[in-house]
Amino acid sequence: MDSLTVINSQPLISPNKIKDKALDQMTLPERTDLLREAYKHVEGDSEITTEEMEIIGRMETAVDQKIASWGMVIRKNQEAKELCDIEIDYYKKKLADANTRKERFEKKEESLGIYLKSKMIEFNKKKIETPLLIVALRKKPQSVEILEGADIQKPEKPEFTQTTVSTRWDKKAIKAKLSEGQLFKTVKLSEPGFSISIKGK
Repeated sequence: MDSLTVINSQPLISPNKIKDKALDQMTLPERTDLLREAYKHVEGDSEITTEEMEIIGRMETAVDQKIASWGMVIRKNQEAKELCDIEIDYYKKKLADANTRKERFEKKEESLGIYLKSKMIEFNKKKIETPLLIVALRKKPQSVEILEGADIQKPEKPEFTQTTVSTRWDKKAIKAKLSEGQLFKTVKLSEPGFSISIKGK
């Protein structure tokens, strides 16, 4: 394997960390682990040798290369995700078109049904049978109709009312107050985070 020792044969990195692998064969966790060990070895040392600096430089380059290769994998995933977005947009349009057609058929079905029902009621036709289908009138269960002019907020018999209450946190307003310095016992602003930005050239 390539040498990871200083010129005086003192190991820059503990031998059990190397695991008989060449630097270019190591994974990113292995490379960063070795680089961390090397930094620890020279930490506070004012007499770092040229050989040590060269070794650390090679290790830093190896870590950079592996990070870049991981970045390429992430970029390929981003491109695949973008293709999925294009596919999703296509099927969303197809779904919207299908829903539009469905609504058109529903409206036509409803208007034809209303007309047909009125004619069957007018001529007292409760059922008509043919070899292909049966057209029949069926009584629907009764339902409560609220008459025009009724006050929805004040029913005439209050015991027959239902009240629904929905409560949720207004995080946008809370964030504004926290940013102004106002303190809360049960909420706080999160620590600033980082995100990876990978762009193709």
